[in-house]
Amino acid sequence: MRIAAVILVVVALGFAGVTFYFLQDYLADQRADVTVPERAVVEVVVASRDLPAGKVLEPIHLQWQPWPDDTNFEGYIVQRDGVGKEQIEELVGSVVRRAIATGEPVSTGKVFKREQAGFLSGLLRPGMRAVSIKVSAVSGAAGFILPGDRVDVVLTSEWREKSEQLGNIVRRFSETILYDVRVLAIDQSLDDMDDSAQVSETATLEISPKQTEMLAVAGSMGRLSLSLRSLSPGPGDTYFGGSFTSDREVSLALGGRFAAAERRAEPPPARQPKKTATSKKRTSTVKVFRSSSASTREFTR
Repeated sequence: MRIAAVILVVVALGFAGVTFYFLQDYLADQRADVTVPERAVVEVVVASRDLPAGKVLEPIHLQWQPWPDDTNFEGYIVQRDGVGKEQIEELVGSVVRRAIATGEPVSTGKVFKREQAGFLSGLLRPGMRAVSIKVSAVSGAAGFILPGDRVDVVLTSEWREKSEQLGNIVRRFSETILYDVRVLAIDQSLDDMDDSAQVSETATLEISPKQTEMLAVAGSMGRLSLSLRSLSPGPGDTYFGGSFTSDREVSLALGGRFAAAERRAEPPPARQPKKTATSKKRTSTVKVFRSSSASTREFTR
């Protein structure tokens, strides 16, 4: 009986070994039959380092990098099998229009030639104008507004009105006159990759011709300030109304009725429900008489 069991185990192990061998051979054949097609690639010109706006391109700033051939190459500098390799030399001496990160393709729309346009005019989008305004540590967000940022322009002004009781009264107000404006330069700096704060005296903005006229008039009306916009859009970014804020809204002494929520830098914390004191239960006893019988009942309140 024991010999038969041993023979059965040996036969089972033999079948298992043969099955494993044939399975491995089958899987090897399947892997050999599966061929991954090679993706056709070309080479495009990319930045070898971070290139801020206004940077004059040199050979060390550019390099060829393989790129899938199924990409939309509109504006890219491309070579296939060595054809077009000389195009990289034509980029040398160009000026960067917008910041280009390391490894990012250098397209023709991101650079311009000095002979094609002036240094600053080459940075402007078609139809736009460059206008400079005076800023200070207060009106320029303490130097944290940098080239490439988006800002709003706020006008603060005053006017005089006559009152029969008080005579001449000076009224003050502020309003946002321009929204979502791109900063081209701070002083003479066009570097939109340097994030170090620096208190400056002028800010150059990219605005439309109509906005240029508005800014010129506003400059003679009062003081201009720049309000730095967040990179992440929020509910307030969709508002382009013509509202303004007067001194009467700001000051409670002048009868201001500004909502308390608007006066907070942060939303107020959620109010916790008030805890009500629990009263002790009191029990009353009532004796009920019915005919010749009497009963007692207790009521809790």
